[in-house]
Amino acid sequence: MAKVFMNDVNEYPMNVIAENFATAEVGATKLNEPDDEEEDEKQVQEGSFQVTGTTWEKRPDIFDDKDMFEPPKDVKVVKGCTAEELLAIWMDQDVIIYNIGDSVRQSEQASEAITALHEKIGDIDHKITFVGVTNCLTWARTKPDDPEEPDVPFTEDNYRRRKPHGNYKNQSSTEKLILKYGKTDKNKLSTYVVTAGLLYGKGEKVFHGFFKDAWFGVPQLKTIGLGEGNLPTIHVLDLSCVLRHIADNSISTRFIIAIDESQCTQQEIVQAISENVGSSKVEKGPKDNSILRPIVTQMDVDQLMLDLRLEGTCIQDSMNIDWVCASGMVENIKAVVREYRVARNLIPIRACILGPPGVGKSTLAKKLCEEYKVNHVHAKRVIEDNFQLLQRSIARVNEEGHDEDDEEEAQLCREKLQALEEAKEENNGRYGEEHIMGFFKTVLTLPPCKNQGFILDGYCKTTEQAETMFARDPDDEEEEDEDDDGLSYNKDIMPDVVFVLEASDEFLKERVMHLPESIVQESNHYTEEKFTAKLEEYRRLNADDVTIANYFDELEVHPVTINVEIAPSVNNLEPVLKKIREKIGKPRNYGLTAEARQEKDRLEKEAEESRHRREAEIREKLAREDAIALRQERAKWAAVYADVLREEEEKEAERAGPMRDYLMKNVMPALMSAMVQANQVRPADPVDFIAEYLFKHSEDLVETTRRPKQ
Repeated sequence: MAKVFMNDVNEYPMNVIAENFATAEVGATKLNEPDDEEEDEKQVQEGSFQVTGTTWEKRPDIFDDKDMFEPPKDVKVVKGCTAEELLAIWMDQDVIIYNIGDSVRQSEQASEAITALHEKIGDIDHKITFVGVTNCLTWARTKPDDPEEPDVPFTEDNYRRRKPHGNYKNQSSTEKLILKYGKTDKNKLSTYVVTAGLLYGKGEKVFHGFFKDAWFGVPQLKTIGLGEGNLPTIHVLDLSCVLRHIADNSISTRFIIAIDESQCTQQEIVQAISENVGSSKVEKGPKDNSILRPIVTQMDVDQLMLDLRLEGTCIQDSMNIDWVCASGMVENIKAVVREYRVARNLIPIRACILGPPGVGKSTLAKKLCEEYKVNHVHAKRVIEDNFQLLQRSIARVNEEGHDEDDEEEAQLCREKLQALEEAKEENNGRYGEEHIMGFFKTVLTLPPCKNQGFILDGYCKTTEQAETMFARDPDDEEEEDEDDDGLSYNKDIMPDVVFVLEASDEFLKERVMHLPESIVQESNHYTEEKFTAKLEEYRRLNADDVTIANYFDELEVHPVTINVEIAPSVNNLEPVLKKIREKIGKPRNYGLTAEARQEKDRLEKEAEESRHRREAEIREKLAREDAIALRQERAKWAAVYADVLREEEEKEAERAGPMRDYLMKNVMPALMSAMVQANQVRPADPVDFIAEYLFKHSEDLVETTRRPKQ
């Protein structure tokens, strides 16, 4: 097992290269005959590469979360290491690969790594291969040997006189440092610099802006500048194969150009992307490219504005490369598009909802389309979309820059519109079934449905309709995809999942009766007569074995049957939605744009602040009400308490009356006489005096109290 270290394994392209190394066998690219220049040929090792890597957090120049990837599961990720800890990791590796082409940070880290290894070269006990991977911008200002022959490509032999783009001098200096330190002791530290063409495949980076614009349905892709310069390119897996070859073999060439065989311009590449993902329309950008679009970075612009011819003689003559895209991006665009969709989880969701009238097909389809960001395809929309397409094609001849093809297309569209109107008049103001099927098929093949996907609402109704609509176009048989495997249908518009909704007639009638007035007014299908007729027709068409559901089942698109009566009420379809979500899975799209995400965050923040304000107002109101209630309660109890006290005083006074009368009659006269005498005598002990006085004169005092008053 060979140990390999890589930087930024959560970013393109190193995440792809790391995964490729982690799953590849050591020695798979080993040459039969070793290079004679290297006496210490590498020993053949068995097993896969053991990959260790660092990650990098989201940078300010990253515009989309999908530009960051999860590190491959078989890669050991190291984080938060000190310089000493990193050096110990590097010293234990067999191969170290640094991507230095995407930022100054990367080139500075690579310079630190190779410098640290070089300083410890005496302590290295095995051979370490250090590879710096850069891009073509370090050649951007290189002048041809013969100005009269500018198309002669540069090769590895010209690397000493390469001149970098003004923004990439730092990367150029790192390249020179890597090659310099590799000359000290090749048996311990062997170094290489690999100049890679513009990378494509497995998710994209420099070309991602074009793919994304096309995926979102931008009417015309716009090149960066005029797009007429030649762009050296290479598939990221082919670059990985070059790096694995360096890891498996001792290569005498220290500076390697890694590009494919193509000689394509930016405009040719963008045209291929537009034709396979977008509208097929491409517009040239301004010559000076003074206006940058938010979807591209400055480095993307610098690379896309290149006009450079390179030739990789080393990989042609000295390497065992199992090419993925030797002929380039344009020739392999269909495979590249498939990789883009898989890598960025943009596989379109294609679903169909069937069922009797009134069962809730349109309601469910609308909610699912809003949730999954896919297209709601129904009869009314396909008619409108087809007429808008025809009218736009006719209007294009009035736009500046139109050509003869536009005029021919406009004429064909006028004739088609006229034919449709005539057919509609002959059919009592309705379009024939063949026209409706054509409308559906046209919409399903447009970029929005091909890219984001669709929910097909209640169509087709019969097997015959489905066989006609989903049939492969004979004109496309020459371009048969290797994945088609002789299919009788067009897999690009065939639903991947079909839902058949079921319900009893009684349930359906009750549901229609409880539909919101707005829905009933939008359609005349819910009158009793028309609804009953449509329900009877549906039951008739689905009574035999030859049904639309069986058509899909025979094509291995097994329908999922859902009884809508599981809903708690006729208009609550949430249980049905839950079952559909479980089958479809999570959304597969870009999610919100940066602007939409900011707007969503702003609205959520405002909603949160508004909620806090409402809660504070409610708390204040409740506090005021509680205070008022408390004051009222206290006043009430104070009044009750006062009444109780008054009643107690009255009762006490009532109880004390007889005793007072008795004392006043029998005691107070004698006591008052004693007290008067005590006041006159002023004895030292008045209490004893009064007691003695009462004792001595008790009989007289008693007689006095008994004598009736005159």
